[in-house]
Amino acid sequence: MWAFGITILELFTRVEPFSDCRRVPGFFRKLLGRELPPRPIEEATQFRLTDAWWEICISCWEDDPSSCPPIVHVLEKVKTTVVCTLVITKTV
Repeated sequence: MWAFGITILELFTRVEPFSDCRRVPGFFRKLLGRELPPRPIEEATQFRLTDAWWEICISCWEDDPSSCPPIVHVLEKVKTTVVCTLVITKTV
């Protein structure tokens, strides 16, 4: 689930999470320290990373994998979020 949340974040930012780590040890230090990627500024995602999308990412990054929602629930949330985004975009 963790990788799914990271993939969503990468799709919105077009940047690898923890890209500020120039070397592998720094990357692993952040992972082992359970540091989560920060929420990107709106401009970095062209204002597309809504609160709903960020909540999906966060739900995938639970410390205890058994606390993560099942993929079926995450995918349902993704479908709902995509539909809401499309409706908002079309009405604007």
